[in-house]
Amino acid sequence: MDATSQLWTTFLNACLEKRLRSEQFDQYASELSNRSPIMGAKLANILVGRQTLLKEVIDPLLPAYADSLLESNRVSSADLLGALLKRSRYYHSSKVALVDAAASEDSQLQSLTELDAIILDQLCKAYSHNKRPKTQEETRVALRILSEWLTALAIPPADAIPQSMEEQEQYVSVCDSIAMLALAMLENPKVTGIILTALPKETRKALSRALTSFTVHWTEISAAAIASQASSPEQNIPFRLANAQKNLSLVQEVENDIHQDAFMDIAAASQVNAIQQLGLDLDTRPGAFVFISSLLSGRPLIEENMMLNYLHVKYKHDMQALTVDLIVAGFDVLSSAEDRKEPESVKFSLKSFLINKIPTLIAPLAASIYPHPEHCITKALHSVDLNTFPLPGVGQLTSSTLQNVRQEFLYSCVLHGILPAASIGRLLTQGSFSSPPSPDKRLFKELLIQQCATEPGKAVQLINGLENLDGNAGQIVLAVTEVIRDSCSTKDTMALKSICNALCKKPQSLDVWLQFTSPISVLQPLCQLLDAWRYEDDQGEYQPVYDEFASIFLLVLVFIYRYNLTATDLGVSPESFIAQYISHGHTSIPIDELTEEQSKYLESWAKGLFGSDGITEEVTSSCRPQQFYMIVPTLFNQTLLACAEGHITMSNVKMGLEYLLEPFLLPSLVGAILWMGAYSSEQLSSDLDALLQMLQRVTQAPTSSDAQAMHAIILSIVSQPLLGKLRDVRRKHAGRKDVESMISMMKSHSDFRRGTFSACPELKVWRKSPGSLRQTVRSTYRDLIHWHASSTINPTQQPPHYHPRLFAIAEGILGAEAVLSILIEELKVQTESPDGAANVAFDIATAIVCAPTTQNSPIDVNWIQSPVPQPPPRGEKRLNLRDVLRLKFNNATEIIQTSLSTAEALVRLHRKVDAQLKLSSAPMPDLAVSMPAILPDNMNTSDVAAANAVVDAINFAQDTNAGLDLTGAVDSMALESTLDSMLTDQTGKLGEGEGNVNDDIFGDLDFGGLSGDMMDMDMDLNF
Repeated sequence: MDATSQLWTTFLNACLEKRLRSEQFDQYASELSNRSPIMGAKLANILVGRQTLLKEVIDPLLPAYADSLLESNRVSSADLLGALLKRSRYYHSSKVALVDAAASEDSQLQSLTELDAIILDQLCKAYSHNKRPKTQEETRVALRILSEWLTALAIPPADAIPQSMEEQEQYVSVCDSIAMLALAMLENPKVTGIILTALPKETRKALSRALTSFTVHWTEISAAAIASQASSPEQNIPFRLANAQKNLSLVQEVENDIHQDAFMDIAAASQVNAIQQLGLDLDTRPGAFVFISSLLSGRPLIEENMMLNYLHVKYKHDMQALTVDLIVAGFDVLSSAEDRKEPESVKFSLKSFLINKIPTLIAPLAASIYPHPEHCITKALHSVDLNTFPLPGVGQLTSSTLQNVRQEFLYSCVLHGILPAASIGRLLTQGSFSSPPSPDKRLFKELLIQQCATEPGKAVQLINGLENLDGNAGQIVLAVTEVIRDSCSTKDTMALKSICNALCKKPQSLDVWLQFTSPISVLQPLCQLLDAWRYEDDQGEYQPVYDEFASIFLLVLVFIYRYNLTATDLGVSPESFIAQYISHGHTSIPIDELTEEQSKYLESWAKGLFGSDGITEEVTSSCRPQQFYMIVPTLFNQTLLACAEGHITMSNVKMGLEYLLEPFLLPSLVGAILWMGAYSSEQLSSDLDALLQMLQRVTQAPTSSDAQAMHAIILSIVSQPLLGKLRDVRRKHAGRKDVESMISMMKSHSDFRRGTFSACPELKVWRKSPGSLRQTVRSTYRDLIHWHASSTINPTQQPPHYHPRLFAIAEGILGAEAVLSILIEELKVQTESPDGAANVAFDIATAIVCAPTTQNSPIDVNWIQSPVPQPPPRGEKRLNLRDVLRLKFNNATEIIQTSLSTAEALVRLHRKVDAQLKLSSAPMPDLAVSMPAILPDNMNTSDVAAANAVVDAINFAQDTNAGLDLTGAVDSMALESTLDSMLTDQTGKLGEGEGNVNDDIFGDLDFGGLSGDMMDMDMDLNF
């Protein structure tokens, strides 16, 4: 038995010995789970095994503990069902012999049938009340185990056949319980959806056979079953079971059909294996462009280990081709951004990638490049358009925004020792206006850390140097990251304040920052410091504490809201201050739910803000910063109510709000403004005036320069959600000039977020008519294919109009299967056409499928070389293109019987993607975790309503120049998470703009009328 299992075994034994009630048990189990997490299946097996402590009597605490663990999601229904099955005397599978060491040491292997019946009844209740299942994985595993239960009870082993009357009653009792559970599961809408759309073929067959044999057997032996047959259809359990089995197409197949299917599967499998690849693989310029674009389309994902692994596999260790295409892709991505008229802040990040990052990737390869890196760089620059990236002298005349990029890239190559300084004139075909840097000017992390330790203000100076784009950014980022981590460990909050203020003033520097290190490396120590912040016993003044806390807290908020980071991304526990703030920092607490301490804090701050004494040391000393920030929305809510009831005048309110514009309290406006924005859309005209006056006051810039910089970044954080709410108010209360002025003011701050679903002006064009988004995806893919041919003839041909988030947004709205089907259809066209470019199309499609994303990525971006590797995002439920391609490939034997060309395209693309990801990515996640929902082409009304819900969430801006406005929730970051949840499992053949709203992993999907298997794959039940 492993150490974790032993620990939980000891814990459960102690709980049973001490006779802890379920409430106490849940509390201790939560604490133990945080310290020593355990798989649900193991925990369920240990729990059921504790029945051996009492030989012949059921311990009543066991069902209570099982219910507690189920409610807290520490075990699933499948875990409990499997644990009971393993220890059931009726289970005649050989898997009984494979129980773990803990079970084998028990003096009694089998559990009591009374315990089986009680826990089965608990599970039945959970499914009947739609509390279960929680995930698709739980559903499929539970159905698999259910089929084994049904088979075991229908045909019990010889030594388990009831002999006495008592044994017969126990046996029938378990049969009755399992029958009721089966009915509850088959009538549960989430379970029926999985059965209809995403249940493995072998599991379906096993469940079909088990239901048929069990129902016949049960109706012969159970008095309850026999009696219910004479009742109404609603109470006739056997009738309802049979009806559910029929509706779900769970009828037992005829043996001849099974043999015929097997023969056809073998023949089809032979055809699949015979499919040949189309000649030699091509490594195309569009393929590299698509992949590199995906790394820079939101939060930077250019982790060196992942990138180089991917490129080495793609180019088969051809260092020359890899280097040329990487450089060209860097220029192409920047050229594409210029074509899209991206703001300068976006282009700054792309310039940094080209100038700061690419040379650091090339430098280690230089020794492997023959004859010399200069040859590769010369070849790459021949593909760079002189009009877009003019030579320095011409750029001065044309005022090009990219006029110095070519020279800055070459200077960075000199700095990193890739090129000699003498080569600059040859590569620029003219003299430069300044001397290239000497490699001696290259900065190194270790030396910079030493300088920061001895020179006050050095870290801030280095941060300001990130704007220079001189090739030294990587070492600066790594050095200052270490300084931040060291300062957190020593609690040097004064130094951290200066560093955080410098970074907050330059949000675009954060884009450069995350090109060289993981978010968790810098944010985890900051969050831990904020979480553990306490007053010292000899604390003299308290306002400076708030001041330092505010600077650090604001930087964390900037990272969170700019890149849509979660508590997992930050590396903090759900109970930490930052995690709680992300979840509740923008919501008001009802007065009757405030704790006694919170009520005191609220009263103290209300008196401080609106009383005559102001914010005194007494106010700040009695309430730590973490406690203050969590009650700010409640403070604003109560202030608004007091103003409405005449207890305080608006002039006094505005005077009090002046305090919140001081630097030491400014970050409180994030939660306050987000709450006011949400509250504003709910108010009538008479109640709206006071709220808008408060909102106007806190959105007006303060007088001091330090406060103005902080205030500006706060407005950037809240701009997108606030704009959406203000537009809602404008629609309901037309003609209000105060609303119009605030909308105009907030627009200047709206270019802040960096995420898949942040502002996208082109989305409105993509969705201008039914089917237009599909057509945009198809035409973009074709344009990329055609670009390869034109750039072969004219190397300086720039990329076609391309948005790097198109495929990700389309995947979210249409579903991964719909996007994949577009790619497959075009691959068929390119393969079958005499003038087609099939190999080019396959290379580009491979890049599209393999493109990394911040969520649900086919490639792990874990930053293993950073101080702290980035953990994988949790709660991913949506299938990506890679997942759907894998599922389709597993179903190729069926597809090939209806469309040979489709099967050929699928198989060839899967082989290319699989070969590409085999060495450059983590293994494919367990497909049992998330299976697709197949929806028919003829969408019904409920499907269209679900699609419209997605459109409403994206909520276009009303103004001509406005882009995608994700403002359907108080917090835009939370909305992006909500939108992601709404788009889960959208892999069906969806119509334009179709999607399903998921409250959990299933949501409100209407599975009626669906049939057919998505895949033909077996899922082992690991006991």
